[in-house]
Amino acid sequence: MLSFILLLAFAQTAKGQQFGFWSFSLDQGLAQQHVTCIEKDVRGQLWLGTRGGGMALFDGAQFKNYQTEDGLLSNIVLSIEQGTDGHIWVSSQEGLQKYDGLEFETVDFQIDIANITQLKEINDSTLLIGTKKGLLKLNTTTGELSEFNEGQILRYAEIRQISKSHSKTWIATTQGVFSLNQIDKIVQYGTDHGLPSNQVINVVPQGGESLLIFFEDAAPVYFFPEKGKVSNIEANDFPGMMIHGLFTQDRFWVVAASGLFFLEEGSASWVKVENLPVDPDEISSLYADGKENLWFGTQNDGLLKLFQPRIGTLKAGEDFPAGTLTSVCQDKDGVLWVGMESGKLLQYKDSLFSDYTNHSGYLDQPISDLEVDHKNRLWVATAGKGIALLDSLGLFKIFTDNQGLPSSDIYELHFQAPDKMWVSSESHPLAYINIEEIDSNEYFGVHQIRFAAAVDSRKFFSAPNNDTWISRGNGQLLQFNKQGNLIRFFGEEEGLRGTEILDLSFESYPSILISLAGRGILSANMGEENPLFTRIPENSQLRSRNITSISKDARGNLWLGHERGIDQLSPEGKVSFISLGLVGDPGAIIGKHPTTNEDQSFWLLGQKGIAFVEPSGLKGAQTIPELSITGINLFYEPILGTDAGFQLNPLFESKEGLELNWKENHLGFSFSGVDFDFPDQVRYQWRLQPLEKEWSPISYQTLANYPNLAPGAYQYQVRATTNSKDFSETKTFSFKINAPVWQKAWFKIIAALTIGLIGFLLIRSFIRSRTRSSENRAEKLSLENNLLELRQKALQLQMNPHYIFNTLNSINSLIATGKSQEARSQINTFAKQLRSTLSNSREEKISLENEIESLGQYLKMLQFSHSEDFKYDFQVETGINSEEIELPPMLLQPFVENAVLHGFQGLDRLGELSVQFSKQGQLLKCVILDNGIGRKASAEKKKSGHRSHAINVTLERLDSYKNGLNYNSLEIVDLYEDGTPSGTQVTILLPYWVNF
Repeated sequence: MLSFILLLAFAQTAKGQQFGFWSFSLDQGLAQQHVTCIEKDVRGQLWLGTRGGGMALFDGAQFKNYQTEDGLLSNIVLSIEQGTDGHIWVSSQEGLQKYDGLEFETVDFQIDIANITQLKEINDSTLLIGTKKGLLKLNTTTGELSEFNEGQILRYAEIRQISKSHSKTWIATTQGVFSLNQIDKIVQYGTDHGLPSNQVINVVPQGGESLLIFFEDAAPVYFFPEKGKVSNIEANDFPGMMIHGLFTQDRFWVVAASGLFFLEEGSASWVKVENLPVDPDEISSLYADGKENLWFGTQNDGLLKLFQPRIGTLKAGEDFPAGTLTSVCQDKDGVLWVGMESGKLLQYKDSLFSDYTNHSGYLDQPISDLEVDHKNRLWVATAGKGIALLDSLGLFKIFTDNQGLPSSDIYELHFQAPDKMWVSSESHPLAYINIEEIDSNEYFGVHQIRFAAAVDSRKFFSAPNNDTWISRGNGQLLQFNKQGNLIRFFGEEEGLRGTEILDLSFESYPSILISLAGRGILSANMGEENPLFTRIPENSQLRSRNITSISKDARGNLWLGHERGIDQLSPEGKVSFISLGLVGDPGAIIGKHPTTNEDQSFWLLGQKGIAFVEPSGLKGAQTIPELSITGINLFYEPILGTDAGFQLNPLFESKEGLELNWKENHLGFSFSGVDFDFPDQVRYQWRLQPLEKEWSPISYQTLANYPNLAPGAYQYQVRATTNSKDFSETKTFSFKINAPVWQKAWFKIIAALTIGLIGFLLIRSFIRSRTRSSENRAEKLSLENNLLELRQKALQLQMNPHYIFNTLNSINSLIATGKSQEARSQINTFAKQLRSTLSNSREEKISLENEIESLGQYLKMLQFSHSEDFKYDFQVETGINSEEIELPPMLLQPFVENAVLHGFQGLDRLGELSVQFSKQGQLLKCVILDNGIGRKASAEKKKSGHRSHAINVTLERLDSYKNGLNYNSLEIVDLYEDGTPSGTQVTILLPYWVNF
């Protein structure tokens, strides 16, 4: 709160302009110190070209370098341009390339690359290439390169800068300013049009029709091309020959041969920045990033960033009563308390000072120190009247040596713990006091510590581990733990010089810095077993060796207070001086160690006033990061050309409209904020709507995962902040997870209708089943009767009189010829066959073994009674147990009979018949294969209109066994060999049962 209160007053009283420079070079990760060009991308990051180190990407916190091993043609980079769709154009010593965030694509054309000075993409298909000898145009779609030759003037001009306005492109050259419209018409403007020079170094389009033009050898002017009017910028002390020039916010900036200068808009004089850390001719590029940041690319010192610290002063005799200040502190309500040598106690509240001395009724002695305890009570140390406690009622309670203090002449106070206070006094023991006891006892609980030598204890310092360090007048340093016990002692043997210690800094702990009166700064590493204090390297640019305060900012710069003002010492050893005008005579000391706030701001006390310093130049409330969604993950893998069809260019914002299926429901979002003033303070909040109504807690986390998302439409939102109060613009990404088919509305409607229909059909079926029960029973009886009739027919066909007559006639012939033995054998076989047929006709199912035996007997009788010779065999597939397999009886004989009686009739070769059994799924497959004359020849020998009645009856029986299954139970195929009939193949599929 102190920083905001002080800034209100300091803005009114501060005088002069102070600047500082942040340096980024090899120590910060930059690959090469010579920076050739600077370009900002859509995410707010800076791209740097270097001479020898390739290309670097800088986000304020770290560098990412791209070199030849990453695909860059050369590590000497000449120019960089941000493309319209987020890609980066880069020209190096070996060629022109386009970088899309994944890889470098080389542009193949013939040009002297070393002559390239500028790149500018003016639309999605045109890249302008500025050279030392004119302007070229590259069609990025076709790869065609062309030259602008109009008037032959631009052809020989060196292109120094290319700028884009709404409808025109403006080109700064050594031959004046050129405009290029959308149809490539070129117009030249120079001294003939009133410009003071043709040596143009930059053209900055302004609002409306005006241009701000910077020249190499003349002051900048405003130019109105349409009117042909020039408006001079009237200001004194123009710096002369310029190297770079630009305009940012309300200031003109120029790098001239004589230094860095700026001109406030409306001001009468150019002002030189006195502490430029490099020679002007070493500045290779000047760039404004659009957020009040000015960047310098240098030849030997890497990247520099200009900043203007916010410095304000409150002066004695002007802002509050005259006199010498001795101490200052701030309470938890933001009220500033100031003690003076005169004994006055001042209160600074609501931007106004008030004299609080009258409230005390006794403070007529110099105030030596002020401290505020954990209860927000003010403790006032005096030189002669002890300590006064200002309680919450605004009343003082007095403590002197009569109440247990070692002396009433108090030098300094220090709180180590909420209830423990150190008190030092002139030539008296050090006191360690339990301040809680004052509520019930008018005496302090004092633990007095006496030193071996009677030397004063002077100053207290708090370490990060809550230890207290105490300096003594003889230059010794003591370390006390939380319990108030001495644990370490440092003196001349440890490198101290016997000189008064003015300040001690723990901001790089365990390394500490101490300043000695008149002897500069020492450092020691407390992490070592035997720490030794050594002097930091001398710097002749420091304004004083009498450093009274040390503070360190986030960039590693040391801010050193002394009797002349403040020196800023960079990690590279560069010094910037800031004058405060707060001290009196030379040698006067600026108070105690500065208080550093969370935003790195701090304040200092001088004898003549108070100084507030904000090193970054920006209040935390004013800096807002530039935020981007940098990646989207699906199941922890980046989405880059996945099946989801989503494309994400790593260099620019992701395109919205991701659509996923219901299984792709684990998403992660990565994001990044860029803030060049507070890169380490960038934090984020996010939420996924409509799943989350509230923002997440503020976090440094840069990845948010969402597993197991339900189908629906979502929008991911993220925002960034550096101070937890002011946020960036919210970045969003919309996506949709499609529901599975069964969760879609149309599917639910169809499902509901289907269920309703099924219910209706079930009910109707139930009702009908009742009415049809009698019909079903009648149908079943009819079917059974039909099967019985078919079996009778089959039996009649197998026992047909013609067959019996032929068989008996053949037996009779044997008897007549005296072959009685053979006749008896045939009679026995015939009897077995008849018995088997009659037996099988009474069974529903018979074994496959029985069927084969019955067919064998039948074929044997046909061999006996038939005039044509033939042979037969039975084949059963391996794995079929013919004893366990059962099938309907009397189905196969008609086909066997047909093959013998008709297939072998008139055959001129031995007839062959094969009956094969195998399984096909849940059916038994029987193949009857013969080498007969075929169906066509057999049909010609039959009577006209004859049809095998036995086969028709068998087909009916086969169909009756299907039980609703859909399969072809009978297939007859004629076999041919070289076009001549070679037999017939009958395939029968029939059900079977297994009888274990």
